[in-house]
Amino acid sequence: MSSDRLEALINQIEALMQAKRYEEAIIILQQSLQVDPNNTRMLERYADSLVKIGQLEQSSVIFQKILKTAPNDIALISLVQYSSSSV
Repeated sequence: MSSDRLEALINQIEALMQAKRYEEAIIILQQSLQVDPNNTRMLERYADSLVKIGQLEQSSVIFQKILKTAPNDIALISLVQYSSSSV
């Protein structure tokens, strides 16, 4: 996926998330992750959207996957802790 296309998708996803249209954002994220399954930026937004709609167990699995690639990411660690405490 080109960086321009990636930025456009992320902008679209963030706009949907700001509008609290998490289900729509999740659909786009799932489609994008089929093309690029290890894209950390998309995975973070996917997990965050899942938290927002109450899919805490599923989001925790995704957060754990991301943590394996970025174990020192403080913001991500905080999100994982939030997700885990909410399950």
